[in-house]
Amino acid sequence: MSKPRQSERASSQLPALDLLQHLGYKYLSPEEATSLRDNFYNPVLTKVLRQQLEKINKYEYKGKLYSFSDHNLDKAVQDLDITFD
Repeated sequence: MSKPRQSERASSQLPALDLLQHLGYKYLSPEEATSLRDNFYNPVLTKVLRQQLEKINKYEYKGKLYSFSDHNLDKAVQDLDITFD
């Protein structure tokens, strides 16, 4: 019996990675992802999450654009973060 040239896992993941990169996501190497983690067992990159929430979440009031407060950003990260104790 011959070995498959490429594993099924890799052949299904590569198109998904390519699509996500075309949608604007940045591929992180395992080393980069590990360095951005607060906790090895937590898949959420909380620093990146907070930066992106701050970047993309704004609101308009009386014609002026406002950013969310640090407290609200911290609360959003806390609510979205999955912690494995």
